[in-house]
Amino acid sequence: MNIVSIMIGTACGLAAAGTFYFTSMIASALFSRSFYRIYARVLIGICVVMLVVPFLRLISPLPFVTRVLLTAADYLVLLLLGYGVVRFNREFLKSVFLKRRFTAYFVLGTLSGTALMTLVFLHVAVAFSETGVLLGPGHYGPFLMLLAAMIFHTDYHLKSAMGTARPFSTFTFIGYAVSFVALLLSVGSYFNDAAVALSLNSLQTVQLSSAQTLLLGCFVFAGLVWYLESVPSLYLFLFCAGGFYHVAFAQWFIRVQPSSWALVYLPFMGVLSWLVHYFEGWERQRSARGGEKRRSAQILADRPRFVVPFKVMAWTLAGALLGVTVWTRFGEVLDGSPLWLTTTLAIYAIYYYGTSILYKRPVLFYAGNLAAGLAALLGLDQPFGT
Repeated sequence: MNIVSIMIGTACGLAAAGTFYFTSMIASALFSRSFYRIYARVLIGICVVMLVVPFLRLISPLPFVTRVLLTAADYLVLLLLGYGVVRFNREFLKSVFLKRRFTAYFVLGTLSGTALMTLVFLHVAVAFSETGVLLGPGHYGPFLMLLAAMIFHTDYHLKSAMGTARPFSTFTFIGYAVSFVALLLSVGSYFNDAAVALSLNSLQTVQLSSAQTLLLGCFVFAGLVWYLESVPSLYLFLFCAGGFYHVAFAQWFIRVQPSSWALVYLPFMGVLSWLVHYFEGWERQRSARGGEKRRSAQILADRPRFVVPFKVMAWTLAGALLGVTVWTRFGEVLDGSPLWLTTTLAIYAIYYYGTSILYKRPVLFYAGNLAAGLAALLGLDQPFGT
């Protein structure tokens, strides 16, 4: 590449950014005089990130370094976007008296649109370089999840500024839609691997960007549960937590020994059991306090039961682990020896017996009996006479 051309192009780009900085200040002053300076700086700052494209194409023969620097540039764009959106929501949204909702839409829409165009420009320039550094769809998951977080942040502060008590609005549904797309891009490849034939020892998907998206999803949906007391958000939080546990921790043990599928998830199962016990006690205390203040049974019945998602997650995971563990015994694609199966089910039997005594839940004692019976039956060299 011609270094002189790069220098001239960079200088022209900086000159254009300076010119449009004053133009954007004039335009933004029409809707928010108190915010026009910060808005223009954030808007032009996002656009200036495009000037790193020549450098990215220059180092494109080094794919790993190119991916790292491209990711850093992406996060820089989102950092500038987040700074502008958070600053506007916290400090300037309440000072807008006319067309407050339209102004919030305008600020978030223009800044997000500019950030999206910058990201597309960066990725297209790198993908069509001489070496063609290609990125999987999971690479875009963290950025969409952060965008969803900004949408939820704007939605919360807009409701606070306007004094509305509605739990859901247009911003809320848009935020959920963007977060769903982010999760789909991140975990789609893992579902594809699992749908092939449960051939866990031949998994090839290793995407650290998926772990980033799922971890960000945990924080985003935990915030929604905290501020909105939303049970659907709690389901999504548990989905992200389970996915992050698999991507960041469990899959590495499964690659070494596929039959260790159930044992690897035992710590996660233990945390779920503790959360079920904790929220059961918490809801009993809350119902007791509510019963003293309000004797209306309808008010108590309308309260969201936060323990239900944890119970659903715990029993669903237990059923999935049992099914996959038995599959490793009878399937031909996995090395599921009787010793592994007996050990796994025996450990789970001990776990269920212990939790039934610790948390005083008799139903877990029957689950332990089922696991113990299967350990004795399926651990035989020829189970069911086969």
